[in-house]
Amino acid sequence: MSKILAGFGIVLLLIAFTSFYLINSMKDIDRNYASLIDEKVRAYALTGMAMAGYSQASGSLNAFIIGGNPSDEVRYYKFVGAGDELQNKIASLIKEEDEIKFFNSFQIKTSEFKDISKKIISLVRAREDAKGDERLAAEKNLSQLLSDVELSNIDPTKSGEAFAYILSQNLENNKNLNKSRVQQVIQSSTILVVALVIFGIVVIYIVARRVTAPIALVDAGAARIASGDLSGAKIRVKSRDESGRLADSFNTMHEKVKEMVAQLQEKSRTVTESAAGLSESAENVTAGISETTSTISQVASVAEQVAERAQHISGSAVRAAGHAGDGNKGLQKISSQIMIINNAVAGSRDTIHGLNEFSVKISQIVELITGIADQTNLLALNAAIEAARAGDKGRGFAVVAEEVRKLAEQSSEASKEIQGLINTIQQESERAVKSMDESSAQAEKGASVVREVEGVFKNISDAARNLVEEIQSIAAASGEISESVQDLAATAQQQNATMEEVSSTTQALAALADELETLASRFRL
Repeated sequence: MSKILAGFGIVLLLIAFTSFYLINSMKDIDRNYASLIDEKVRAYALTGMAMAGYSQASGSLNAFIIGGNPSDEVRYYKFVGAGDELQNKIASLIKEEDEIKFFNSFQIKTSEFKDISKKIISLVRAREDAKGDERLAAEKNLSQLLSDVELSNIDPTKSGEAFAYILSQNLENNKNLNKSRVQQVIQSSTILVVALVIFGIVVIYIVARRVTAPIALVDAGAARIASGDLSGAKIRVKSRDESGRLADSFNTMHEKVKEMVAQLQEKSRTVTESAAGLSESAENVTAGISETTSTISQVASVAEQVAERAQHISGSAVRAAGHAGDGNKGLQKISSQIMIINNAVAGSRDTIHGLNEFSVKISQIVELITGIADQTNLLALNAAIEAARAGDKGRGFAVVAEEVRKLAEQSSEASKEIQGLINTIQQESERAVKSMDESSAQAEKGASVVREVEGVFKNISDAARNLVEEIQSIAAASGEISESVQDLAATAQQQNATMEEVSSTTQALAALADELETLASRFRL
C-alpha cells in the first residue's frame, strides 16, 4: 500500500506542478491581453479621436478666418479643448519610449497650432472690429501672418498620425508577442503533459511490478502446493510491507503443511504395521480358542463322572431328608441373609458395570489403535493368570499371552493418552471396593446365622456321615469343574469379544491405512 501511495503521490505532485505552470502562464497571457486592450488599443482610439478634434478645430479656424463668425471661434475652442483632454488621457496610457517620443512631438505640434491659432483669432477679431482703412490694415496683417505661417505645416494631425502609426505598430508587435507566448505555452503544456503521462506510466509500471511480483511468487507457490509438490523453497521478498508479510505468512503455511504431511505419512506406516500385528494376534487367539474347546470337552467328561457319583448318594440323601426339615428354618434365615448378600453383590456388579461403561467411552474417545492396545493388554494379563492357574493345561494360553504381551508393549505409548479416564475408572473401582466391603459385612452376618443353625445340623450330622465321603469326592470334582468352567467361560467370552473387536478393528485399520497411504502419496516432500 505504501508503494502505491508513494507512486500516485509523485504523479499527483507532477500534475499539481503542471497545473500551476499552466495557470500562471494563462494569467500572464491574460494580463498581456488586458494591457493590450486597456492601454494600447484605447490609446490608439483616443489618438484618432484627438486628431479628429484637432482637424475639426482647424476647419473651424479656417471658417472663422474667412467669415469671422464668432460661432466658429467657439467651435474651435470646443474642439481644441476636447483634443487636449484626450491627450491628457493618452499620456496616462503610454509607457514605451518611442510612444512617449512621438506623443511629445504630437503635443509640441499641438501647442504650436494653438499658439498660431491664437494670433490668427486675434487678427481676425481686430479685422472684424475695424472699419475702413483699419480693416484693410488688419486684413493685410492677417494675410501677412497667413503667408508667413502655412496652416498645413502646423496641423497637429500629421504628428498625430505618426504617433498613431507607432501605436499601431506596437499594438501589432504586442499582439504577435502574445501569439508567440500562447504558442510557447501550448508547446510547453504539450511537452509537460506528454512527459507527465510517460512518467506516470513508468511510475505505475514500477509500482505494479513491485506489488504484483510477490503476489505472483505466492500464486506460483500455492499452485505447486495444490498440485501436491511441497519440495519448493521459501519465497524471498525483501520488502516489509503488505507484500512481505503475505510472503512470510505463505512460507509459514508451507512449513506447517509440509510437517503435517510428513506426520501423516509416518502415521500411515504405523497404522499399517499395527494392522499386520493385529492380524497375527487374531491367528494366535484362534489357536487359543481351539485349545479351549479341547479343555471344555475334558470338563464335559468330568461332569459325567460327577453325575454317576450323584446317583450313589441319592439314597443317602433320602435318609437325610427327614433331618433336613429341622434345619429348614435355619436355612430360611440363611436364605434371607444370602439375599442381602446377593443384593450387595448386585450393587458391586452395577458399579463394575459402570466401570465397563467408562471403558467403552474411553475406547470411543481414543484412537482405534489405543483401544486395541488396552484390550490386548487386559487379554494378556488374564491369559497369563489363567495359564498360571491351569498349569500344563494353560500352556497354550501362555503362548497366546506372550504374543499378546509383545503386541501390548508395542502399543504401550498410546496408553498415556487415556490416563485421565483411567483415573475415573480407579474412582469407580473404589466404589466397587466399598460395595464389596458391604458384601463382606453381610457375609459376616450370614456366618452368625449359620452358627445359630449349627445346633440344628447336629441332629442331621449322623445321617450325613454316609454322605460325607461321597460329598467330598463330589465337592472335589465339582470344584474342579466349577473352576474350569468359570475360567473357560471367562476366557471364551474375552476371546470372543476380542476376536470381534480385532476383526472389526483390523478391517477399519486396513481401510484407514489405505486412505492414509492415498492421501500421503499425493504430496511430494
